[in-house]
Amino acid sequence: MAKVTNLRVNRLAGDQRGKVRGSWSPPTGNVTKSIRSKKKGSAKAVTHTKAWCVDKYEYRWVYRTLVRKEKGFDNPRTYTPWATTTARQLEWSVPKGATAVHLQVRPISKKYSHYKSASATKASELDWISSDVKESEVCNTGAFHVPERPDIQSASVGSDGVTVTAKMSSSDPYAMSFEAQLVRDKIVDTSGASSIKTDTFTYDKGASIPLKGTPGRKYKVRARIRNIIGEYSAWVTFPEQLVMRPAPAPRPTASALADGSCTVSWDAVDGAESYEIAYGGDPRDLDASGDYSVKKEISGTSYTFRDLDPGQQWCFWVRGVNGSGDGAWSGGPAFVILGLPPTAPTVMAEDYVVVRGEPARAMWVHNSADGSEQSKARVMVKRGSAGSFSAVNVSGSTSVLDIDTGSVPDGQCVEFYVNTWGVLTGSAFMSPASETRSVRVWERPSAALSAPSTVESFPFALSVAVSASAQTPVFASMVISARSTHEVVGLDGETRTVAAGDVLWSGQFSNPANPLVVNLSAGDIDLESGQTYDVSATCAMSSGLSCSASSSFGCSWEGSAYSVYADLEQWGEYGCEITPRALVPFDPPPGEPETADGWVSEPVLAEDVTLSIYRRDGRGSLDALMTGIPNDGTWSLVDDHASRLRWMYRIVAVNAATGEVSYADVSGAPVENAGGLVLSWGGDSLAAVQMIDGEEVGDAPSSSVVLSLPWDVTPSEDADPDSEYVAYIGDTDPTGYWGTQLGRSARWETRIPRDDTDTLDKLRALAVRCGEVYAREPLGDGYWCGVRVSMTAPAHEGEIKVTIDATPTATRDECIALDEPAVEVVMIEGGGDT
Repeated sequence: MAKVTNLRVNRLAGDQRGKVRGSWSPPTGNVTKSIRSKKKGSAKAVTHTKAWCVDKYEYRWVYRTLVRKEKGFDNPRTYTPWATTTARQLEWSVPKGATAVHLQVRPISKKYSHYKSASATKASELDWISSDVKESEVCNTGAFHVPERPDIQSASVGSDGVTVTAKMSSSDPYAMSFEAQLVRDKIVDTSGASSIKTDTFTYDKGASIPLKGTPGRKYKVRARIRNIIGEYSAWVTFPEQLVMRPAPAPRPTASALADGSCTVSWDAVDGAESYEIAYGGDPRDLDASGDYSVKKEISGTSYTFRDLDPGQQWCFWVRGVNGSGDGAWSGGPAFVILGLPPTAPTVMAEDYVVVRGEPARAMWVHNSADGSEQSKARVMVKRGSAGSFSAVNVSGSTSVLDIDTGSVPDGQCVEFYVNTWGVLTGSAFMSPASETRSVRVWERPSAALSAPSTVESFPFALSVAVSASAQTPVFASMVISARSTHEVVGLDGETRTVAAGDVLWSGQFSNPANPLVVNLSAGDIDLESGQTYDVSATCAMSSGLSCSASSSFGCSWEGSAYSVYADLEQWGEYGCEITPRALVPFDPPPGEPETADGWVSEPVLAEDVTLSIYRRDGRGSLDALMTGIPNDGTWSLVDDHASRLRWMYRIVAVNAATGEVSYADVSGAPVENAGGLVLSWGGDSLAAVQMIDGEEVGDAPSSSVVLSLPWDVTPSEDADPDSEYVAYIGDTDPTGYWGTQLGRSARWETRIPRDDTDTLDKLRALAVRCGEVYAREPLGDGYWCGVRVSMTAPAHEGEIKVTIDATPTATRDECIALDEPAVEVVMIEGGGDT
């Protein structure tokens, strides 16, 4: 539809009642038509602007007149006949009595010819555009005079102290509404403006308008009227100034004086002629219970109370008063504290790392400043970094709160701080906030331990994997223990009893991989076929939490036995060379003879076997000398600390596949058993030697200093075990308690020739030595000890008396280990230390 644009009607300048002018613009936009000419096969699209398509315009004037009715007025519309024009501007004389004028215009389209088909002989005449009527905005004719000002008969403040009622009237016959405003120092208070449409249209009509003022202010009232066409009269102002009730009072302050009185002070309140003070013991009294007293007719801005009961809190509110009413009480009270608020409580968490879903326990200690107990507490809790603090109220003297952690994101914190109250529970008596504590919340980590159901051979693998989204393991431990009591043969060949629950192997790993895989070989643990063993693993996480898992495995393998022996030969002056072997048991064919050197067939060395050599000392204990020896018949050990009387060694064979232990105790004696005492220090006492292509390869042991006292040596030994005997009443004999110290000591006495300067020099060096020496004493024992040397040379004698006091120590010869530690830790991802 096409409509004219920019349609408007205006009164002609200087003509208040006579003529108006209307103007418009043509329609905007384009129009496209498909047009077929005569005897043409196809139509052709033709485009023109809508303005081009207008042939002329049709218009009519519309005006309104005011018709008085019994009550009010009617404003009917009158239409002139439609007329046409090609112009776009018209002037029109307004009929007498018209109050408003409109102009209606619509465009009339040009025609075009169109043949419906190529064979059509007659064309259709069609419109380029379809049009619609547009009406202008109203144009007031100025037929009414400016309304006369109303008369304000009265203006007064109501009982609420802020509502002003203004009564007014008007004799203007065309008055439609009254408007009234409150004015303060020539500023219109828009919050107090109001208008009322009259319900009667008589010449003596009037209105009563309520206006809302602001407390603490002074106003004058002004009013005007509006006629039916929207014109306003001039303002008229009521001469009397109206005073509102006082503004709300500010919060007062209060201070206690030394004589027990209390002074309350406040800032002056706008509009107040005097003041009132409400006071009570609870800050809620003013709004809730109303249990308070009021001190009235106070002229200044402070007042001193001298009759308040001590031992409680007092709260004070202030309000202003004037002839229009009472102002609002102060927004908050002033407090006088006849007591002291607690100091900040001491807070702590039971655990500073918890599993999500388990409560984080907050604990605190109420720190009273006046000796009173805690009456209540408030715990402010924040869950996660995106949360905000919310209050949890705790009544009475309870000082523990369990905080739910189910909604805390993994790895984030629960934060809390605490306020407490003593005997006085108002907000002014709340303690300062405590320090804020944080409890880290983590998802519970879980561990899965994998172990073979049955171990049939070494090595075998144990693995533990940890599941935790935001945590990593920082330490892991793994323990293997016996399920039931049984006997095992240790790597030293000693049989010992393993009780149920005894730990047979344990490993600790820093910064382990995840999963952690541990491979155990035969030298790492003593297991017995037919037994079941329990495995447990514990992982400490980066969060501070830990997780554990357990499993078990059985052992089953076929037993094996070896012929274990060693060749012992004198080495040097004091040493012994030990060559160990483990042979496959030989079952000779029937009829094969046995010779003095054994079976005719060559012995067969056992495969997958490692050997170890132990020295048995005079007390029967075993000292490891060499371990991890390949069973290829080429290795031997030179022991430079061999006994002076009798060699005693244990050879141990370990099956690498099953860990099964076989052993043999071998012994021999030095070629020359000269007795006496031999002391040595410095250098190496053990050396591993390998036979390669018939040649011995290896470093020989050598003590840097050897002191030999081959003469008659008088030995003596003493022992004083760490023991205590306690007599208990009722027992006939005391109860004995023993520690671990044996308290052993030895003394060797001998004589040496005065002219044996070499021995004398060594004795003097030994006397001042700050270190241990190895002693092989006449009774056949050998051990490391600390010594004290004393020498006496009687006059006229050719010998020196020598006394050596010895204290055995825990030092042992350092074992030669040919094998590396067998425990293998496989790092699946990341790194770690084992």
